[in-house]
Formats: sequence, C-alpha cells, structure tokens
Amino acid sequence: MSIKLGAPLSVPECPSTNSYGIVVSRPEKTTGPCAEISKDNYFLGNMKAFFNVRMVLIDKNVEAVDATVYSFEWTLLRDALLEKYGPPQSITTEKVRTQAGVEYERETLTWIGQHLTIRAQSIGSDIEKSTLSAYSKAYSAKINADYGKQKTDLINSL
Repeated sequence: MSIKLGAPLSVPECPSTNSYGIVVSRPEKTTGPCAEISKDNYFLGNMKAFFNVRMVLIDKNVEAVDATVYSFEWTLLRDALLEKYGPPQSITTEKVRTQAGVEYERETLTWIGQHLTIRAQSIGSDIEKSTLSAYSKAYSAKINADYGKQKTDLINSL
C-alpha cells in the first residue's frame, strides 16, 4: 500500500469500537488495511507492517503522514530512506534524557523536496519508538496560517 500526499485516501473505514474495545459496527471490507477516522486524522489499522500510521487530511486529501516504528527498527528505516532518497539535506544529533535520567542520542534526518519534507528521528517522544513524518507544502502552509491566527488571537486577548 502506498500513500500519495495531495491525493484522496482510498482505504476502507475500520470497524468501530466502543470504549471497551468491543466492535459495534463493521464496514464490509476490513480484512486489509483500514482507516480509523477521527476528525481530519486517519489512523491505519489492521496492517501487517511494523508501522503505526496517522494521516492528516486537508480538503479530503492526504497532506501529512506520521509513522512510528519500534526503535530497534531504526537502522532498517534509516537505511531504506537513504537508499530511496539519497543523502538528506541535514543530519542532526542531540542528547535526550528520560525521566529516570538515562541519556540517549537522537539522530534526525531531513529531506526537503519541491513538494514535500520528510523527517526521520531515531527517538521520538518515546525512547522505544522512532518516527517518520512526511508533509506537503499545503500542510506547512496550513500549520503556519493556524499558528499566525492563534498568535493574533492571543495578542488581541492580552
């Protein structure tokens, strides 16, 4: 399965569950990948891949994809990205510390293209997960516009 930024998502909806995790409705075709819909976010489920994927839609088109993998898969993910996209525009490293005081090094690789940006991090918000994000120029523009509106609203409320 591939996901194209700037295009509509064509994945069936996952079975709905209640707060206890019990299926309360089941769309007809849910044997392959399916999407859990939450406002403008889609979460892929029922996949045999090691990715946990979230997609952001703007006007029904996929404009951003966030994926997490277990950090022990980081080398495989990094090597696949390097093979497919070549050297990134930037590679940064920084020290991160857990609440228990254990220190790790986070590596971040960033590719910036004409229509999209890809960022991969060896450690995400959780030391057990690596992250991969791909987002379009339309998504960046929406985020910047939303930030500008929030900032203006805050300034006006002060």
